[in-house]
Amino acid sequence: MAHKVYISYSSWDKPVADVVCRELEADDIACWMAPRDVSPGEDWTASISNAIAGCQVVVLILSSRSDSSRNVYQEIEKAEANGKLIIPILVEDFQPGPALAAHIQHLHWLDAAHSPLTDAVASLSKNISQSLQFAEGAVQVEQCPREEKTPDSLKGAGTPDAGIIEARQFDVFISYRRATDAQTARLVRSELQRHGFRVFLDVDDLRPGHFDEALLKRIEEAHSFILILSPGSLEHCTDPEDWMRREAVCALAHDKNIIPILMPNFTFPDARELPPELQPLLVHHGIKYSHEFFDAMMEKIVDYLKPK
Repeated sequence: MAHKVYISYSSWDKPVADVVCRELEADDIACWMAPRDVSPGEDWTASISNAIAGCQVVVLILSSRSDSSRNVYQEIEKAEANGKLIIPILVEDFQPGPALAAHIQHLHWLDAAHSPLTDAVASLSKNISQSLQFAEGAVQVEQCPREEKTPDSLKGAGTPDAGIIEARQFDVFISYRRATDAQTARLVRSELQRHGFRVFLDVDDLRPGHFDEALLKRIEEAHSFILILSPGSLEHCTDPEDWMRREAVCALAHDKNIIPILMPNFTFPDARELPPELQPLLVHHGIKYSHEFFDAMMEKIVDYLKPK
């Protein structure tokens, strides 16, 4: 069975990693961890790189030992570069150093330092299963022929993905900067799916052309619009072609239920620094992101998403 999860850990934390691996595999989630899965005679570095490239989720056993491990840092750096979903499990009450913190400070951590490891692993298994189910569902949609007629705006050569978009209907549209907030967007989507919402994500993967009208139509059809804002997120919105600007303007123009998620250290700029079309964002109530109180934050978002 191909592995779905890569477990990154310091050798000092191997007993914890073993527990995490055993519990995930008991839930039929195949894991890869060294040295167990390094084939005899195989180059160690190449084996690690291939394993990270081949997984969908990287679980980080987060401790002062892994924080000081150059190997762990390189694994997380590689996972981020490959766009993998990274889920840290905090197993020690400490603050990561600046090097590792730069890659994980905006992520939702599972806390096994102040609560039982079994509880954290149970939550981990649930989150991973939901993410894998969504990914497999997307593949099935792509592979299954569509029965409904393709709108004229989506006809043309080289637009297979447009059919995938049209085949689904969504309750929530998430807008975000891929460079800084991809992990957060995936976690928010996963939790909203658990509450039964249909969520549109990964808009940045689609290119202009036939996709423009399809993307904006998804915003028009969705009831709610989540805007993830990190420091610098709005700097490029002075460009009329910037996708975050276009998405936000569309949501405002169609009077969507807009919910800004304010990442740590984000503050709205002065109204005079925003294009006039975006200035109404300043009056929308934002929710501050918290990985420490992630569940409570998500409950608040879910409440805001419910039609009043």
